[in-house]
Amino acid sequence: NTARRKVFQDGFGEALAKADVVYFKKSLEKTSDPLPADQRLDLNELCDNLRGRGVPAVVIPEVADLATAVVADARADDVILVMSGRNFEGVHDLLLAGLAAT
Repeated sequence: NTARRKVFQDGFGEALAKADVVYFKKSLEKTSDPLPADQRLDLNELCDNLRGRGVPAVVIPEVADLATAVVADARADDVILVMSGRNFEGVHDLLLAGLAAT
């Protein structure tokens, strides 16, 4: 839950400012979420921040759609960084399978 905190809003913008493109998956919504809504990272705002720096950025709600988009945009020698506190709903296997098929 640490990376979901709004305290990182500006820091993520700075850290990702040199990326060629950034894809975010919509954060998991938990009914019992202990993190108040006003303290959560705003991915739409972060995308606006990145686009303002010239970095294409988008929030994609579903993992399969995110993997499809990444595979479609990937080129030889690209570095793809995946950050998640869990298994990211199987995105690693989806990416590897999609990249292997291209």
